[in-house]
Amino acid sequence: MAHILVIDDQASARDAIRAILEPGGHVIDEAGNGCDAIRKLNNRYDLVITDILMPEMDGLELIRYIKGSHLSCRIIVITGGFKDQSIDLLSYAKAFGADDTLSKASVITELAGMVSKLLTPAMDEVCDLSSNNTINAI
Repeated sequence: MAHILVIDDQASARDAIRAILEPGGHVIDEAGNGCDAIRKLNNRYDLVITDILMPEMDGLELIRYIKGSHLSCRIIVITGGFKDQSIDLLSYAKAFGADDTLSKASVITELAGMVSKLLTPAMDEVCDLSSNNTINAI
């Protein structure tokens, strides 16, 4: 199925996402923060699932990097929230270019359907940093 990069500084969150998506046949790679993710983006990914609040490089910076590099992979942003609830981080993620957003509280019930919805029309395109182009999947 799809090649997905999951980025979260909490290993338990990455494990939970893997447990939800691998049974559907998806290949999952992991990164602990945005900087680690950038080093892996030379691989081809259909989808990136990222947390927002992470050390070194947060999810919003990562979205800007992906969009600025003209990568064609879809992006889902998840977050457990922020101490200042007046800041809606998921709205910021959408403004930065995320295709969809999800609170960590809803991951178990909603993630698999969201992934299917986002990947269905785009399975013929993948993210390829090495050529900075959209390429057709083989």
